[in-house]
Amino acid sequence: MARVGLVGGTFDPVHIGHLILAECAREQLHLDWIEFVPANTPPHKAEDRVTDAKHRAAMVLAAIAGVPELRMNAIELERNGRSYTSDTLRMLTTTRPQDAFVFILGSDSLEDLPNWHEPDVIVGLAELAVVIRPGSSLDVQTVIRHVPGLANRWHRVQAPLMAISSTDLRTEIAAGRSVRFQVPEAVLTYIDEVGIYR
Repeated sequence: MARVGLVGGTFDPVHIGHLILAECAREQLHLDWIEFVPANTPPHKAEDRVTDAKHRAAMVLAAIAGVPELRMNAIELERNGRSYTSDTLRMLTTTRPQDAFVFILGSDSLEDLPNWHEPDVIVGLAELAVVIRPGSSLDVQTVIRHVPGLANRWHRVQAPLMAISSTDLRTEIAAGRSVRFQVPEAVLTYIDEVGIYR
């Protein structure tokens, strides 16, 4: 049985913070590989504010090219409607019963987990890898009170403080300012060639 890490998100654009988070989780939890899962229609964002899925997928593929431990899973892009983590995990655990899934998220997302769609299903189908950033004041016990199944289903992952935001990157690119070293070089090349965010 393979232990597979899942990193969900809009990836608009993917940046080095996403890659560092994935690598820290892979190494510390001894995961076999990581799959980036771009959302089709994120439930918390307006559709007209999200870059076309084909571009976001292309940027993820560019970012992870040549790294065998990092892969992309297009399961949410191939499914119509909003991308709920619980639905994705149902499909993955049904179609790949030989794999054990570890859903990777930041401590800020864990605090919001009780407000997610079917949080009890999420923790029932996957372990959670929670990336604790330096200075975080995460109160796991409060989250556990709202999502009781979480108690024995989460792992702490240490990662460097990386205050990079896709929203800020889009703003910087639109203004013509450099985001070099915050975004993989191959992704920057794609952004320049296609002309997105301008």
